[in-house]
Amino acid sequence: MKKAFLSLAMLIAMIASLTACSDAKAQSNDPYQNEIEKMLELTNAREVMVTTMVNLYTNMHLPVCDINGLSEAIVDGIWDDYVTECVVPVYKKYFSFDEVKALNDFYGTPLGEKLAKNNSQIINECSQLTSEKLTGRIQDIVMDYLK
Repeated sequence: MKKAFLSLAMLIAMIASLTACSDAKAQSNDPYQNEIEKMLELTNAREVMVTTMVNLYTNMHLPVCDINGLSEAIVDGIWDDYVTECVVPVYKKYFSFDEVKALNDFYGTPLGEKLAKNNSQIINECSQLTSEKLTGRIQDIVMDYLK
């Protein structure tokens, strides 16, 4: 019962964190946003987000038959707001316009393309290994933390 409750709480927290940014839209003609959108496309960020959610929900053993479909539906439902209200403002705190352009230049290189192409699979494999090798330790830490 505690495990199911913890899993449900983690799901709610994940969804809340992804949807928390939902007040103001950035201008669609913002050059900075255009560079961010280009970067997200070059890095397959949407696919990486779906993969991350699938791994999270799978590891939580949610009673959902189609975790891939759920994850894709969530990303589809929040993507535009996520980009304009979350990603762009956070990147603006850390990267200048020229730095984002330089990142895009890197992602346009063979090495950058290789990183972007394989990133989702790397995340998936690391998640599977974490689940196989570290789940017991993570559960112990969570239970100690909750005491």
